[in-house]
This record gives sequence, structure tokens and C-alpha cells, in this order.
Amino acid sequence: MKKTLVFASIALGLSFILSGLQSSFYFFPIPLPAFWFIIFAFYSFRKSLSFSLLTNLAHAFVIISFSSVSISRLLIFLNLLSFFFYLIRERFHTNHWHISLACAGGSFVFMFSDWLIDAVQLGFNPPPIISWVSLSISTLVFAPPFVFLLDKIDQKIAYERIDTLQNLRI
Repeated sequence: MKKTLVFASIALGLSFILSGLQSSFYFFPIPLPAFWFIIFAFYSFRKSLSFSLLTNLAHAFVIISFSSVSISRLLIFLNLLSFFFYLIRERFHTNHWHISLACAGGSFVFMFSDWLIDAVQLGFNPPPIISWVSLSISTLVFAPPFVFLLDKIDQKIAYERIDTLQNLRI
């Protein structure tokens, strides 16, 4: 229990720092990657479903301070996508590249679904597809190093040293 809380606090702290960094460089001519989505996809793929759903609540409160998306829409989307990632993980073998592709595809789906809900509620406006695709590509470029880093952190936290002399019954 303690190790999962340590990983959750590290992931949420890293998401807060990277989201703050991303929002401070809003003036760049290219879209910056969705760092928070990389962290979200990692723990959705690697941790249990109950851990993911509980961490989504805290993660949504971290993200909402840097976003204009409503908290209810964000929570619904994060929980649905966590469940979808869980189903993929249970059915197929996933590695770092699959998580990176899920980060890129999921960020595109997030932007599209947010636009679609706004289009239905507020009226149709043309979607900024080029911006969404460039956000997905930049997320795909930055995802593998972050997934690798998060995997190393998770392995370091979950590591247990087993003394074989204590386990031998001699």
C-alpha cells in the first residue's frame, strides 16, 4: 500500500510540474506534448484498474488547474480511457511503444471528444485538426523517454530485496 501511494504521489507531482512547464510555454509556435497524458497512460497501463480510477480523481484536480476543460468532462473521459487501456492491457501484451502510441492516439481522441461535445452543446465550428495532429505527434515524440523514466521509477519503488538465507530452512 505504501509503495503504491509513493508512486501515485511521484506521478502526480511530476504531472503537476510538467503541466506547469507546458502551460508556461504557451507562446511556442508548435504545440507542446501533453505530458500529463503520458503519465496518465502509463499508470493506466501498468497499474490496477482500482488504482487508476482512484488516481484519476487526484490527477484531474492537478490537470484542471492548467486547463479550461470542465472537471466533470475530464473525469468522465479519464475514467473511460483508463477502462479502455485496462481492457487493452488484459487482452494484449503491451510494451513501451504501445503505451507511447496510446498516448498519441488518446490525446487526439481527447481533443476530438472535447470538440465534439462543445459542437453539440454550443454550435458547430470547424475543428483544428492540424493542431490536434501536431499535438499527437509531439506527444508521440516525447512519450518513449518519459515512459522509460516512469518504468524505472516504478521498478525502483517496487523492488524488494529478498535474503535467501532467511528463506532457506537449513
